[in-house]
Amino acid sequence: MPATWVGWKYNIGGGLVSLSLDITSLSVIKSGGGYGVDGCGDGKADPFDPCDAIYTAAHYLAKSGYAIDPRKAIFNYNHAWWYVDKVMAKADEINTQAVYHPSDTPEITGDYFMVPATGRVTSGYGMRWGKRHTGVDIGKNQRPYDVPIVAAADGVVIRSAFKGAYGHHVIIKHVINNKEYETLYAHMTGRAVREGQRVVKGQFLGNMGSTGDSTGPHLHFEIHEGPWNPSRTNSVDPVKYLPQLKYKG
Repeated sequence: MPATWVGWKYNIGGGLVSLSLDITSLSVIKSGGGYGVDGCGDGKADPFDPCDAIYTAAHYLAKSGYAIDPRKAIFNYNHAWWYVDKVMAKADEINTQAVYHPSDTPEITGDYFMVPATGRVTSGYGMRWGKRHTGVDIGKNQRPYDVPIVAAADGVVIRSAFKGAYGHHVIIKHVINNKEYETLYAHMTGRAVREGQRVVKGQFLGNMGSTGDSTGPHLHFEIHEGPWNPSRTNSVDPVKYLPQLKYKG
């Protein structure tokens, strides 16, 4: 796996890769012709990071012709049909046993924005703990399964990163009636979209989590009239566009 990840250019025999190499380095991977992908947008491709590993597996399978022949693409990894059978059986097991909760995917509504996740609002916009809370929090509320977060409107992803107090977060730029807005979705378990990607209203972005500066699983959601900035001077109360998000205490 390390040689496939970083590139067989560095092979020193027996399928091993020199321990002096940083196999998470994007420049090293590019130079070696490896398949490692920075799925999390943190500047490195770490094989022990599930987000990077998932994107890399998808990249490898796509390059190996998965769309044409899935079994052959998997076989290309280690040339063992028993391994192909095992992977395909596990995929079927996951697909047939998965439990979906369609009621926890928000309904696509509204002229401007839609509610990006289901759940009770646990904190509103305004002063909180001595400082300004520039969004609303929607709680996971003890639900024992993944709760999806979706795009509040059509737009382009301008940030998809794991960084700072927001943890895993996404910022989307929207142009609605010739006016620019940006929405932010924070504290996710991971991210299903990348920077520069166009998304549509209701498109899955990730699941509620507690990454970054968070006291429990929830979605922190912000709306900005204009671009997001570190001081959040363009933030507005999401209730302005989505009255159902009013915090009731």
